Amino acid sequence: PERLQRVLDFLLVLCQPDGSIPQIGDADGGWLLPLAPRALNDCRGVFSTAAALFGRSDYAWAADGLAPETFWLLGPTSLKTFESLSPAPPTTTPSQHFPDGGYLVMRSGWESQAHHLIFDVGPLGCPISGAHGHADLLSIQCSVFGEPFIVDPGMSGYAAHRDWREFFRSTAAHSTVLLDGVGQAVPAGPFAWKDRPRARLRHSLSTDTFELADAEHDAYLRLADSVVHRRRVVFVKRRYWVVVDDLEGREEHRVELRFQFAPLQAMIDPSLWAKVWMPMGPGLLIRAFAGVPLHAELCEGEKFPMRGWYSPEYGQRRPAPVLIYSATTRLPLRIVTLLFPTATALSDPPTVSPLLGEEGDRPVGLVLEDRKETILIRDQGISVELG
Repeated sequence: PERLQRVLDFLLVLCQPDGSIPQIGDADGGWLLPLAPRALNDCRGVFSTAAALFGRSDYAWAADGLAPETFWLLGPTSLKTFESLSPAPPTTTPSQHFPDGGYLVMRSGWESQAHHLIFDVGPLGCPISGAHGHADLLSIQCSVFGEPFIVDPGMSGYAAHRDWREFFRSTAAHSTVLLDGVGQAVPAGPFAWKDRPRARLRHSLSTDTFELADAEHDAYLRLADSVVHRRRVVFVKRRYWVVVDDLEGREEHRVELRFQFAPLQAMIDPSLWAKVWMPMGPGLLIRAFAGVPLHAELCEGEKFPMRGWYSPEYGQRRPAPVLIYSATTRLPLRIVTLLFPTATALSDPPTVSPLLGEEGDRPVGLVLEDRKETILIRDQGISVELG
């Protein structure tokens, strides 16, 4: 029972504020025992049964009411057990790290309008084979005011169209860095990889002001010019994120920083600000800074090459915008990206400027001038100064 509750506790933190399970890996929607019609990403039935089984008020809160499958699995006594509980959000911290699975969650709170980010800092797939894992090291998913914005692409199918199978599990389909158009791992058939690169969490920190996760992966060490990708994610609490990507190498490379969105509205303005929004809903503003000129583009539903696709469930695929910041330059390179949630799509971007190092080759900080806030970036750590 204790181990099963640890699994459920992980699911509780991982679930997005709207109650849905985020897609990770193949996410083909397989059900062992579907007793009630339910969306594939709806885990309320799981928590309903768990609440009745373990007498947990936080599971009852996540269930949002007694589910019919609980009655089928546990019998009529489950109704009395569930109704005796007083649903309440978890008392644990909303942001947590799960080292065994390799996921770190940064969350502003347990409310339905919370901001929520998942950072993949673990290996490629499960320890046995990685068969259903994707080449998504250091990728992120992000919900804004409770709504999923930056997403995992899912999996549209296994055998019917090999090209689609390879795309959806490739690095190019995920919100991480692609180097020279080369993925983090090389496929060896539809359910295997030639190598199994790993990410590792170097350091994490939580203060009253911000949370920090510092990680790196070894996938690009196999290139002739061995490159290390280090990504740091800073959550200035309850408000916005800063993503710092460092590419350490010696030669010239094409670097692509990608953000795959759900099927939403998106645009880029001439100053390289990207805006993504839900009609009549919240928005997300994104701006990347580097010591070299960046090119920004939005792609959606392209086939040659494949870019900008999302699979809401197995057997389906839909066009969805992907934002790509790119540069061809000699390494090392640092890209600093601001992810700024807004309550409405009409909100203007904050006034932001980068701080450049003494040689002007890389940003060493961001200044949000209208908020009098500064994020300072050092190789050893990151600090946040609030005005």
